[in-house]
Amino acid sequence: MSATHLERTLAVADWDADPVAVTNELAAANARRPSVFGLLVPARLHGLAWIGDPKASCPCAERQLAELERLARERGLRIATATVGDPERVGAVTASLDLWDAERVVLLGRRASRVARRVARKTGRRVARVAIPSQVRPRRGGALSALAAFRRPHCEAVS
Repeated sequence: MSATHLERTLAVADWDADPVAVTNELAAANARRPSVFGLLVPARLHGLAWIGDPKASCPCAERQLAELERLARERGLRIATATVGDPERVGAVTASLDLWDAERVVLLGRRASRVARRVARKTGRRVARVAIPSQVRPRRGGALSALAAFRRPHCEAVS
């Protein structure tokens, strides 16, 4: 690998992952191996939330993407592309790779290990996974407060 080669890395972050932790991890990866990043935030819903409105987390994913892009640029990271993807992570990754080819994929989030093998098998790319804590606090109050959350926008319901 030449000194001028920048590794193309697709960073796939959950919409609820702590954006500071995500950008810290990307900065550390960039320090180890200079990279240009594609950012992808799948608009996926957790648990039963997808039943009411499968697109409910799109605003959450868009906010996360904007924050990740801002923080990454402040850290001096090279961002080639930034997109909100399909709710299903494997499909979102393959669609993103069709538009912007990357040498490796980094999955960042609480559930990163669940899909790593599927992404590697489907894409043929090297896949790394990094556990990132959620920035979303668990809701208290039992089943009735959870049902009331369906009347509010998704991000407000879980924050």
